Amino acid sequence: MKMELDVEALEKQLRDRKEMQYKLVEGKRRADEQVAAVEAKSKAIFEKYGKLGAYLQHETQVKRYVLGGSGCVEPSSRCSKS
Repeated sequence: MKMELDVEALEKQLRDRKEMQYKLVEGKRRADEQVAAVEAKSKAIFEKYGKLGAYLQHETQVKRYVLGGSGCVEPSSRCSKS
């Protein structure tokens, strides 16, 4: 009788441990998915702002060229012609 109780208790411990292990594995899987989603979003943001930075740099160079190489990128009324 005591051995049966011991076996039942051990089986319950095993079930509980397997259930806990399953929960941990599922939690890790969900966390990995969230990390991948955040990495994808941050990569998209960096690409977007990298392109915007390149565009602004080009636009600044064009304005400098149009303004005669004065280096001033403000409208001509704000630039001192000294």
